[in-house]
Amino acid sequence: MSTNEIAKKKNNKWIYIGIAVFLGFCCSCIFLWSVFKTDTSNLNTSSQSPEVSITPTEKVNLPSPTNTPELGTNRESPLPGAEGVPLSGNIVFTILSVDRHADGIVQQGNMFNATPTPNQEYATISIQVECVKESSEQCSFSPFDIKAVGSDGQVRDREFIAGVPDMLEEYTYDFFGGAKITGNLVFIFPKDDLSVVLFYEGFLSDPVYIGLP
Repeated sequence: MSTNEIAKKKNNKWIYIGIAVFLGFCCSCIFLWSVFKTDTSNLNTSSQSPEVSITPTEKVNLPSPTNTPELGTNRESPLPGAEGVPLSGNIVFTILSVDRHADGIVQQGNMFNATPTPNQEYATISIQVECVKESSEQCSFSPFDIKAVGSDGQVRDREFIAGVPDMLEEYTYDFFGGAKITGNLVFIFPKDDLSVVLFYEGFLSDPVYIGLP
């Protein structure tokens, strides 16, 4: 074998080795790139917030709030008269007792007192009025401001009769703080009407409804 052939074989050997090294290097680069890409993809996936599935809730039909009337503002919800009812002018009005069958008392008081119709009856109501002011200050109270109303809706004023014991007079009472006035009011009510209430109408004040004990 000539010297040229030997040299040619050596050159071919180095060429093959270079090609093998180059191919190995390329394969290594491809492998490393694929590994790097996979790690990066996993990292991005893990950093994302998990999707939350929101299910729309069913609409609940809640009952509409009802406005409950304040006690004493209408005749369906009167204030309890036996417990003492505050009125305008720093007055506390209390019903002490009620007699719904007072025809005999009224007729015995004076023969000229009117006789109720068969479906009506006299009622006597014993009341107390207290002035809750300082002892040097005055209160004013008029029995004319106390009226009654029953199931028929008719406003009833106190009756002008004579002879009934402890009747409150037909005028305005002026009294100082700490003092109390007691006496009877007489009305004519429909018989067996349990919805009758009193109400107070002071000057420039809203009516205050007062339940009978």
